[in-house]
Amino acid sequence: MDAHELTDGYTALDSVLKNDLCDRLLSSEDTNEKIALLSDFLTQQLIRNHHKADGRVASFIRQMANNPCSLKEIQSQLNLSERSLERLIKTNIGLSPKRFMRINRFQSALRLLDTQPTQLLTYIAYENDYFDQSHYIRDFREFAGATPKEFLARANGPLVNFPEWT
Repeated sequence: MDAHELTDGYTALDSVLKNDLCDRLLSSEDTNEKIALLSDFLTQQLIRNHHKADGRVASFIRQMANNPCSLKEIQSQLNLSERSLERLIKTNIGLSPKRFMRINRFQSALRLLDTQPTQLLTYIAYENDYFDQSHYIRDFREFAGATPKEFLARANGPLVNFPEWT
């Protein structure tokens, strides 16, 4: 199943998986245990299906994580047309390359906000290649549902995976 078929929709987990993971998730009441179960399952899937993976997707992800650059540069590095890159990333990740890059940039900014909560938002925006602070706040609101300041005020504890909201 292509990843984009699962994007922005609801698919019952038991219709995709044919194992006991659903039952184990339902029987667990602890959020950390559920996260561990899902992480272990996904890690096992990556290991099992590694031989099927397209190296170009891994290169794209590595590039975005280590040294984000423009889509044109990535297309050139991977020797792909714009449409081919779009199709490759959508099939394997479920998002367009541009959306993936926006989410990656947001996560990077969120990590910086978590480690340096007193830092000016303008600094965080420029450090993460946003055009300006308002562009950063607009993306933040889209992905987090609140402005950075509102988010920090309501987050209870570190911003790892699923912060608790007060």
